Amino acid sequence: AALEAAWATEIGRFGWAKPPRDPVSYPKGGRYPVRVENLSSDLYGYVTGTRFAGNNPSTPWNDRDAVASCMVLNRDFRGFPGTPLEALRATAAHEFNHSIQFGYGALIGKPKATAVFLEALATWIEDEVFDSVNDNYNYLWPDLTTPMGRYKKSPYAYWVVFRAMAERFGTGVKNGSEKVFQTFWEQISKRASTNLTALAKGFKAKNTTLATAYHDASIALRFTVDCGTTDPRYCLEEGPAYLLEAPETHPGDHETLVGPTGSLSRKVANDLALNWIGLPTANIDLSVTHDGGKGVLKVSIACRAGTTVTVIPVGTATTTTDAEIVGANLNGCNEATAVISNVKVTSATPKKITRTDYTIDVT
Repeated sequence: AALEAAWATEIGRFGWAKPPRDPVSYPKGGRYPVRVENLSSDLYGYVTGTRFAGNNPSTPWNDRDAVASCMVLNRDFRGFPGTPLEALRATAAHEFNHSIQFGYGALIGKPKATAVFLEALATWIEDEVFDSVNDNYNYLWPDLTTPMGRYKKSPYAYWVVFRAMAERFGTGVKNGSEKVFQTFWEQISKRASTNLTALAKGFKAKNTTLATAYHDASIALRFTVDCGTTDPRYCLEEGPAYLLEAPETHPGDHETLVGPTGSLSRKVANDLALNWIGLPTANIDLSVTHDGGKGVLKVSIACRAGTTVTVIPVGTATTTTDAEIVGANLNGCNEATAVISNVKVTSATPKKITRTDYTIDVT
């Protein structure tokens, strides 16, 4: 039932392309092959390629690098977090998404997706198929100062960033947030673009930009409030539950300006990374000055009052322009943070981490 639910959601409801069939290893009747094996106690399951298909007949274009595959599931889920059934359901949704990735030709050849997209998006889709399971809570939180374009740490944790970027478009429904990532995989499958450029095409399909979606997510992830009284761009449906699950590892402000005046200089990585700078809860003037590097720094002030987050846009700091605001009234905030998102994309798949220097001043 878990496997059928994964197929029904990812293929049936969302319309993602079926994995190509391996005529040798597929069972009679054309069903997708799944083996149940005695795996190690720390391995939920995996998907492996079984035969190079080249073109996937389920897409109207030539994928060139599509691969038929097989899924392997652990025969005993009792040793994993949550109930065995919850672990099984999360694994079925996650691993079947890898089967689809193989079918889109995204794992071999060029272009191909990097690990953060392969694993974080498979972890993200667990919520789309089984929203109440929440096995992905076990991977909170990612390092948000490490850029998406060069994320080499455990990629599973990055699912919450993709959730924060796309959740506003609707969860578990066709043409909702899934459309962003379906477009992403199709771009790679068509060899039209890859990684950060393909993701930008996904957000363009929802009439927004990658820069906007990332900056809004940077705000949502700071306070993780639910969406009861906060703009959907700046909240998370299950945000308080995320924080309750892993409060000790949730990243807070990276530095704090205690005020009433102050200044500090930092670096923030290009290719989608962020800094959070704590601000005094007073009436302030704030400026962010670009001090060198290729970065484009989107700046907002996020004010939390109770369980509500309001946002004061500050501007964008570039090599020619400062981001600044005069008379930002933060007296009613329980907490206030300057959210600084470096939305400069240096390459679809950056070869190294580069950084931009900036100075933030409060008077």
